[in-house]
Amino acid sequence: MHDALDLAERERLNFFRVYGGTLMISSVIYWWRYFGNRKEPSHWSKLLPEDEHDAFREQLEAALEDQPVENLKQLWENIEAMRNRGFAHHEFDPDTRPSSYPFLGPLRTTAEILYLRVFHELDHFKASEGLARPEHFLGDRRTAIVEHWREIVSLARDATSGYVDSPWVFKLNGVPMSELIERYERGELGAEAPPDEAGREV
Repeated sequence: MHDALDLAERERLNFFRVYGGTLMISSVIYWWRYFGNRKEPSHWSKLLPEDEHDAFREQLEAALEDQPVENLKQLWENIEAMRNRGFAHHEFDPDTRPSSYPFLGPLRTTAEILYLRVFHELDHFKASEGLARPEHFLGDRRTAIVEHWREIVSLARDATSGYVDSPWVFKLNGVPMSELIERYERGELGAEAPPDEAGREV
């Protein structure tokens, strides 16, 4: 779903961007359950036999070679900062809050590797009933699913293009926010200080 919303993420705030952001938060928090804190019973090191840990870690590292992170350590630090100071325990100090969002590709890659490993282990013991089979959402099947949802998202965006972000018009010094954003995108607004609270009206 997040891949299907990638075009909407580059637009101004709208329903689809909010939904995409929600998916990002969920992805980070759920990834952390399996790759974050080793004390968690759901951490991957608790799911795999100890004599397979090194091989599994090497598999993760190899899968990240073509990803926008250098290695598993960098990915872990990136997600830790976002999870702890951005999502789970929001940091209000802008100097310590993460300045960028994580890449979700590496999260998906590592999560898929873990899912494949655990699923086949469960399947071997006839305990995978009720779980999605990897071939149902990976590889060519995944590509088809993403394209299908991109088409749905495109149609939904076209059908709702006449709607604004809110039924109320938010203004700064009497100028609607939408107009201020358009001016900024055209380079017509400088870095002047925002109006004080007295100058804000709704």
